[in-house]
Amino acid sequence: MLFHLISKNTKKYAKPLLRNYCKLFSNKKVSINNKEFFYNKNANAYLPFKKNGTQIREQIKNYNRISKEIFLEIGHKTYNGKHPKIKDLYPSACSWVPYYENQSNLVFTNFLSTHYGLNNPQIILLRYEVQSHDTNEIIEKFKTVIVLPEQTIWFNEKFLDQNSNRESSKGQLFLYTFDPLFRPGQKQVRYHVVYENKSYPTSGVHSWVAYKDELVISHAKFLNRRFLPFSEKKNEYFMVPPFGKIVACEEENKLEDKKTQNHDIIKVPAELKPKECTQRGGYFLNLDKENYINRVWHDNGSGNGFYAEKKLLLNKSVKETDFCFPLQGYYFNLVVPNPVGNNLLLEKNIKISAQSINQNKVLLEEKIENCELIKPTKKFYAFEIKLKKFFEKLNNVLSEDEKAKNEFIKINFKFDTNNSNKEAFKDEIVTYIYMYDDNDNICDQLHNEFTSGSIFGGKKFQSYRTNKFAPFKIKKNCNSFVVLKNKFEVDDVEKKVRYHKLRVTINYTENNTSIQNHYNKTEYVNFDVTQKCHLINIKDLFFKDDKSNSEIVGGIHIFSSTLNSWCYWMIKSENESGRKFLACDHLTGG
Repeated sequence: MLFHLISKNTKKYAKPLLRNYCKLFSNKKVSINNKEFFYNKNANAYLPFKKNGTQIREQIKNYNRISKEIFLEIGHKTYNGKHPKIKDLYPSACSWVPYYENQSNLVFTNFLSTHYGLNNPQIILLRYEVQSHDTNEIIEKFKTVIVLPEQTIWFNEKFLDQNSNRESSKGQLFLYTFDPLFRPGQKQVRYHVVYENKSYPTSGVHSWVAYKDELVISHAKFLNRRFLPFSEKKNEYFMVPPFGKIVACEEENKLEDKKTQNHDIIKVPAELKPKECTQRGGYFLNLDKENYINRVWHDNGSGNGFYAEKKLLLNKSVKETDFCFPLQGYYFNLVVPNPVGNNLLLEKNIKISAQSINQNKVLLEEKIENCELIKPTKKFYAFEIKLKKFFEKLNNVLSEDEKAKNEFIKINFKFDTNNSNKEAFKDEIVTYIYMYDDNDNICDQLHNEFTSGSIFGGKKFQSYRTNKFAPFKIKKNCNSFVVLKNKFEVDDVEKKVRYHKLRVTINYTENNTSIQNHYNKTEYVNFDVTQKCHLINIKDLFFKDDKSNSEIVGGIHIFSSTLNSWCYWMIKSENESGRKFLACDHLTGG
């Protein structure tokens, strides 16, 4: 609690000193509250490598030669271990994801060629790491993969043999890239992992940076992404830290509000807390009864909670957000941190409306009148809006013709606030969407965002280009979508342009043959500036005339030179027994 009272300037100088202090630990075992905490000092981007001056000078020449040699040797196959030629290179970036054997698909798009014109084969080193639950022994496995320009790979090969115990089948997967001309922020490279239940995508998430030399021994209370929806108190959640053991989570229900217990729409979510001390900046996931991952998201990594400084002057404003969602078969609950960002206090006039995507026609609107339930009474606060009945009512009031025309609908959430945030674009808010099928089975989780930048106007110093990618999968009873969001505030200059042009490219393989051939397709799409959202149905856009029902996997890349759209991908599927899945996360990129 004291750490939150320290000024930002003090934190700025104290944090580097803390990191340097952590380096003094010579032993990997650190005692915390009379418990041994295992600190893996190798959990950073530079584990298997040593850097010297000669390597720096020869890096580019070496990479051009070595990437070609490795490709000619292994081609599209996987080299089991660290390829011996890698010792002459130094990694430029590293990121990680939770990796569970037999259900994790690493989806890597060679965006360096598409984004930056780095058209050499990309050397990818995969390091699987798991810590034994019985001992502090670290199990490490390596594989080397080569990815050509304009390729996307779905990697799901096993790291462990059949004799490995069950606990060793889940851990962390680190991915290293080596291109010397790639200098990303935070030394991270972005990709996705898609989790599957017998080839049907259940959930997915983008990779996260592995911070070098960062040791955080406890979690700040009520991080903004650590919610447990009200109805899920009996479900199993786990936290996967960047290193060390996977830790079960427990529910802390200190925020329970008696006034919300009997309210059918508004609830107060609980907090997820790891049962043991771990490093922050990891992932939270939910396992179903079959031990498959059906919900996953990464922590915010900052360790900051939400505090309302009462001294600041509050101004009345209206907040809202949009989210496109399947009309039939699913619903979601909306969790709103309160205060959000900088001292957002919820006031009144809460409205939930469903609209058609293309025409902005209101299909259904409901108001929540009893706002006394959600006024913050503590420093930490959040509220959850349960929308299952809203979706059921929406499906009942629409005709079959209207349902056919609206496979996806736009949900708008709007309310009045007192707000001290001085940002220029303060009309939209960040919310958290917890998704379910209509039988209450858990689906994925997603945080919503907003679009602020375009070449015609937007946030100062913000990029005005969309340059992002995502995974997709198409097969029988499985389809993929991308949703793009427009700016809420569109000025007169932007309206004269009429539409933003999108270049949509897919890199994919068809898995119906023993030989995997890589293909590319490109289409151009117009995004009307007056529309808040634009839906891309990947099958309709690229494979509308394909009647084969073959399994197609790959990556989609979206570029726009005039709009920096926030966007997210969604894979909707249904297995042979009728169970529905919904995997979802936001696009990422350069």
